[in-house]
Amino acid sequence: MSHPEFVLTLFTDRPELAAAADRAGVQRIGVDLESLDKAERQRGLGMRLSEHELPALARLSPVLEQAELFARIDPINPASAAEIAEVLAHEVRVIMLPYYHRLADVDTFLDLTAGACTTVLLAETRAALAIMPAVLARGGFDEIHFGLGDLAIELGTADRFEVLARPEFIRALDQVRNAGIPFGIGGVARVDDRSLPTDPQAWCETIVRAGASRAVVARSFLREADPTTRLTADVAALQASVEQIRTVGTAVRDRA
Repeated sequence: MSHPEFVLTLFTDRPELAAAADRAGVQRIGVDLESLDKAERQRGLGMRLSEHELPALARLSPVLEQAELFARIDPINPASAAEIAEVLAHEVRVIMLPYYHRLADVDTFLDLTAGACTTVLLAETRAALAIMPAVLARGGFDEIHFGLGDLAIELGTADRFEVLARPEFIRALDQVRNAGIPFGIGGVARVDDRSLPTDPQAWCETIVRAGASRAVVARSFLREADPTTRLTADVAALQASVEQIRTVGTAVRDRA
């Protein structure tokens, strides 16, 4: 049985890696421009801090044959109009808004993008979870992605995986799922990577069974000195795993 595609997003400013990921079937590739206050709030936690810059989009775009050009921008701030205009001028097709707290942030983001791209709201604050009903009622956006790193900080969990058991998260997830909005949860590693503290196959099963149809390509995917050499095989293995999880889940529901 064929299911809707599982959409992967790769953050990179390296054209050679972008080209390899495009050939491997990663559907969204682009830059992480978020820097506003991020280093301060994530200080000492070993989380990813991007050094990507907007001009990299001009280098990535020519090498993408199938994938959509992507950008995660800064949270809404006085410079947002100029930033979004520049990103759109580079023909970015998917823009993600991080670290929003208010419905007004979502309003501003959607007003500034004005239907020119696919819009993804990155729910990674306690406030974003709390206002989810209002955001869903407002509509006008395309997807939700739950960012577990900052949620772990705000909710005070021991690690990002414990976020999924928190009632605030479960409630917001149910609301998004019931609204029929496509959503993603965190990132995914190579399914055969046994060096990680959490079994990547078990994690993949967790988010797929929760209904996620999107994920970010985790840093561990690219651990080799030259990660381009095995991207095609690794992406294929991940997508095969997702399809198997979905097929088993469908069979179980059909028997119920």
